[in-house]
Amino acid sequence: MCDTMKRSIEIDAQTVLRNFAGYPVVLVSTRDNVLTIAQVHYFSFRPLTLGIGVHRKRHSYGLIENEGEFVVNVPTVEQIEAVKACGELSGRDGDKFSRVGLTPVPASKVEACLITECPVSIECRVMERVDLPLRTWFIGEVVAAHRADDFDPSENLYCSRTHYRRIGDILAPRR
Repeated sequence: MCDTMKRSIEIDAQTVLRNFAGYPVVLVSTRDNVLTIAQVHYFSFRPLTLGIGVHRKRHSYGLIENEGEFVVNVPTVEQIEAVKACGELSGRDGDKFSRVGLTPVPASKVEACLITECPVSIECRVMERVDLPLRTWFIGEVVAAHRADDFDPSENLYCSRTHYRRIGDILAPRR
């Protein structure tokens, strides 16, 4: 039991979220669209599953729901402009890949495409969905993964509520 009391103030949801340093940013691709997602997380190790939170108003929501698969592509700091554009443009208005300068290529296990410019691409098949008031978490089983030989995770992008960031220093190993 806690004996001391933290200073307590009421704060709104946006202020709560500003207390986290940031979240990984990925480009999620379907068969013919790509969107920027900052709500991505692994849910289990066996089987390995990744979840993505997609707002139901997004064009990609219906695509993922109908196709039952997606690819999580890990961009680097070099792709910041494409990441920003994929978050601002809608696939309803045309080919987002060509508009932002990304190259879709066939995946090995799913019909959704990989993105050539991203050093990591993780193919997923939807096995579960969790509906929340505005977003649905699509939880996909990882069925294949691809990584460039020269991939450096320190070049990954993170997103806080107000900025894109890169990962910080390594402080200590995990035990």
